[in-house]
Amino acid sequence: MDNKPKKQKELSIPEFISQKMMEKHISVRRLAKNVNLSPTIVQAMRSGSKKDFNLKSFFKILNGLGCKKLIVEIDEQAIPIRIVS
Repeated sequence: MDNKPKKQKELSIPEFISQKMMEKHISVRRLAKNVNLSPTIVQAMRSGSKKDFNLKSFFKILNGLGCKKLIVEIDEQAIPIRIVS
């Protein structure tokens, strides 16, 4: 039996947001309301049409989707960052 952890498929930010919204059965309007952002901003991040969003909005969306940490890879070292909005 192989006990190695499964490698997660790498997702773009829009793919990640879309996937988590589908898993949680949450609409753009509901997520926007829950995190106090406009539905336009949430939809733009989800669709990938907005490329220059600010981190505060991004972290609000991650929190709204139940994310607690973000992993950043620097020089092949994974560094967990706690998400605070």
